[in-house]
Amino acid sequence: MVDFSGIGTEGDVTQYVGHVTFSDTVVLYSLEDHHLAFEHIIFAVLRILAIPFLHSQYRFRIGISYGEFHYDDGEGVYVGKALIDAHELEKKQEWCGAVLSHVAFEKVKMTGGGRVYLKEYNVPLKNKRRELQNVINWTLAQHDVIANERLFERGCATLSTETEESIERKLRNTEQFHTDVCTQCKQYSKNP
Repeated sequence: MVDFSGIGTEGDVTQYVGHVTFSDTVVLYSLEDHHLAFEHIIFAVLRILAIPFLHSQYRFRIGISYGEFHYDDGEGVYVGKALIDAHELEKKQEWCGAVLSHVAFEKVKMTGGGRVYLKEYNVPLKNKRRELQNVINWTLAQHDVIANERLFERGCATLSTETEESIERKLRNTEQFHTDVCTQCKQYSKNP
């Protein structure tokens, strides 16, 4: 799993961000209602999304919400509308990326923390739809130049199942985001 220590601008991110894992789901939550906590959530998610540059076996879809959320780490209780909203936002996406709910974006915009890492993007959704949303621009993470559109290694040559086709579609959508917004790699692109 991701080591969150020391990745924020204001010290150790674990002062501001809690996390718990359920099966294949990671829940990050701010430990206080404060602009530094929101900023550190953005930094933590940016770090999680940048992992595929180093470890392509990890790919994440993330929904970020703001609102009522209660947790008790000792008892293993995590409930609230914000958690449900984030889950719903996550599961409708058709790529590897992070979308902020409108409420979460307004909170980040109001506090300013982490806003530089956000970008408006026409997010690919299930049923071949797209929706203009505020997303975390993980391409800002330092990485080697990717000269072609293939960020991720593929495990099969011929897509034979619906699951394989779904995975390939998500990977292509993720690669398209990189092609569309990565300023680090655009300067080396053959097709300016």
